[in-house]
Amino acid sequence: MSEPGAETSGLRPSVRYRLRLALFGLLMTTLLLGGAVWLEVNDAAHRFERESLATHDLVSRRLSESEAVLSGLAALYYALDEVDRDQLTLYASEMLGRYPHIGYIEYQERVPAQGIADFEQAQQAEGYLSYRIWEWYDGRHRPVAERPFYYPIVFIEPLEPERARMLGYDVYSDAAFRRAIDKAIGNGGVSASAPFKLADGQQAYTLFKAVYSGLDVPSDDGQKFSRARRLVSLLVKAEYLLDSSDLLTPGASIELSYPAQIPRELSRIEATRRVNPVLRWLLPRLEFSRTLDGEGQPFLLVIRKQLGAEVFGPGMLIGISIVSLLLTLLLYLWRRFAIEREHNREILFQHREQEDITLHAIADAVITTDAKGRVERMNAMAEQITGWSLAQARGRELAEVLPLTDEHTRGVVPDPVAECIREGRTARLSEAVVVHGRQGEESLIMANASPMRDREGQIIGAVLVFHDVSKERQMADQLAYQATHDALTGLLDRSEFERQLNAALHSAKTSGRQHALCYMDLDQFKVVNDACGHAAGDELLVQLSALLMATVRDTDILARLGGDEFAVLLMDCPLDLAANKAESLRDVVKSFRFIWQGKRFDVGFGIGVVPVTENSGSTTDVLRAADIACYAAKSKGRNQVFIYESDNPELEKRRGEMRWATRIGEALENKQFRLYYQTIKPVAADESGVFHCELLMRREDESGALASPEAFIPAAERFNLMPDIDRWVVSTALPKITELARLAAKNGERVLCGINLSGQSLGDDSFYDYVSRLMDTHEVPAEAVCFEVTESSAIANVEVALAFIQKMRARGCRFALDDFGTGVSSFSYLKKLPLDYVKIDGSFIRDLLSEPVDEAMVECINRIAHTL
Repeated sequence: MSEPGAETSGLRPSVRYRLRLALFGLLMTTLLLGGAVWLEVNDAAHRFERESLATHDLVSRRLSESEAVLSGLAALYYALDEVDRDQLTLYASEMLGRYPHIGYIEYQERVPAQGIADFEQAQQAEGYLSYRIWEWYDGRHRPVAERPFYYPIVFIEPLEPERARMLGYDVYSDAAFRRAIDKAIGNGGVSASAPFKLADGQQAYTLFKAVYSGLDVPSDDGQKFSRARRLVSLLVKAEYLLDSSDLLTPGASIELSYPAQIPRELSRIEATRRVNPVLRWLLPRLEFSRTLDGEGQPFLLVIRKQLGAEVFGPGMLIGISIVSLLLTLLLYLWRRFAIEREHNREILFQHREQEDITLHAIADAVITTDAKGRVERMNAMAEQITGWSLAQARGRELAEVLPLTDEHTRGVVPDPVAECIREGRTARLSEAVVVHGRQGEESLIMANASPMRDREGQIIGAVLVFHDVSKERQMADQLAYQATHDALTGLLDRSEFERQLNAALHSAKTSGRQHALCYMDLDQFKVVNDACGHAAGDELLVQLSALLMATVRDTDILARLGGDEFAVLLMDCPLDLAANKAESLRDVVKSFRFIWQGKRFDVGFGIGVVPVTENSGSTTDVLRAADIACYAAKSKGRNQVFIYESDNPELEKRRGEMRWATRIGEALENKQFRLYYQTIKPVAADESGVFHCELLMRREDESGALASPEAFIPAAERFNLMPDIDRWVVSTALPKITELARLAAKNGERVLCGINLSGQSLGDDSFYDYVSRLMDTHEVPAEAVCFEVTESSAIANVEVALAFIQKMRARGCRFALDDFGTGVSSFSYLKKLPLDYVKIDGSFIRDLLSEPVDEAMVECINRIAHTL
């Protein structure tokens, strides 16, 4: 057996061979790069030719536009014969705005020598007071020399101050213009002057066109000169002829020149990019040259572009590199393959030896068979699961060594190895199967079989790999149970119950089956928890669950929904039978006695019964209806059953309370509660200097309507929302009381405001700290606050209420007992509570003048209250 270092070295080609491959790759890269550059240069040249032709067309079009503008102005004269200055100005302004290469537009009128004075007077009458016909001589203005006729400038647009001085200038006196004018008159078309430099250094030239008298262009040269009574002209700025042309030929320099005896450059756009000197030497410089006809004046357009780095695009370089690398790699791999083929023959024996070691080291069970399915080898894990040793199993049929049966039906499962060999592919068991060991033990396994092939692809056997999943299955079953069952009672939990209820609804809607739901809420559960602790409460729930499980049918579904709430889904049970079943459940629980540490408790259920039919709506609808029905049952007293009926007024009342529970939360969030005050006036006693009132709360909806507390307080008490309401009232009222007390103090008065509190808030140990903190923050005068508690609230929380009253009275607050006389022990509690006021219930006051009994009651309460 060769050493590892020798094997690794033997797989590598020699240094000389690798050097040859590197030279070959460099040569291929050079050749490919040269060819790609040649193609890219040709493509760039064609692209440059197209771009340059586009630039040529742009400049040519601008030259033609100038001629069209001038011809249009001449046509205007022919059409109207006499054109006023406003029309000329309108036309010229529109053309100048449309074509930026036109500098200005003029027209000249032919004036005979004998008509100079009249013509000047006529122009002066038009508003040009200093109008004179003049010419340039030796760089200065002077009156025109004597000639048969003149062509002075009559109109310029735009008429800027510098150009206005050109009015009256005889363009025919300029020799360069005279040649162009004679040519324009002689051929009847547009003629261009030679280029000249403007005052700002720009190059420009002027186009002329003659306007003849009459409607036709004379054919005789003599008539042309005699009838050419006007000239129209425009100045073309050469710089603007190339405007934006660099966009058509990017990266190029563009030059427009006038190739006269002394060539003159008219306009130029220089290339902004810089080309590396090496690339400038390697790559060609492209050039495009065309002559343009400028209305008789030749212009030369030259475009030049130096090719640079754009020829060597990143894609081309990457592509060439990849191709060269692939070719080199192909030769390298071919050589490597030849070396590996020899090497593989040497290590084949080593691999066979390693297979046996690996087979016994892996954690899964492995069995190999021949092409007929007889066992050849197996590892230690396979021996452990099957109960067969390799010596015992070798040569036997796999079905004998590894008998497989279905987990559920216990029927024989087809041999995966036979399927694998027959179909020539991997065969996998779709689910776990049971394997029977030789000693009778059973295991749950997952398995797959793969074919083994020789070099020609012929199947020579199979490998079966399997592992024991018994523990995993047990754990999965346990997790599935925990995911759907209540940990304390072992009953179904809420999520699984809702799934079962949804299935029952589906069967009702598709098959017309009738079911029923009993929603049960335990009575007196809080009493057990408070008296004996949560351990007692848990034990009570466990015992009740066992009692209910023994009472319901096997087909019924029992669940704990949470806390002290249970539910039973009575399958295939009409509503009348469900009502009887609910009565039975109530009676069973009613007869149950829970004993904890020598204490005995009577418990009961409030049960709401809801039909589950094809008209029941969704799962949420059914559970909501059941909750309402249960709420109605508990409202009737302990151990009550309430059958749900959609048109029952009692249910409508409970629905209203549940809707109010939602509205209360929205009102607190959206600030829809309002505080009003009701003034309290003494009947006979004098309380001058005291403003006494009671704060009353209302809820304002989106339409502005107000709801009194009687509409939502029952729902708030039912759903434990009164602490939130009380805290809102206190936090809103105390700052207002401070403000009101300060205003009253300025007038020498004092304030006493009554604030109602609920029994739920009085039972909250943290409520005193909350109120005390607010009073300190807002600097509330304690003597201005009177807390009012209803008699029922005080009675329900005697110890906590007494502690709260004592602490707040120590700060200086006052207390009133509201609705006095409605409880059965009114006078007893009046004696225990330290109160400042007693507010007698309105039921005694309403008929005070006509009912002697009411009068006696009020007199009695008043006398006792004053005594205490």
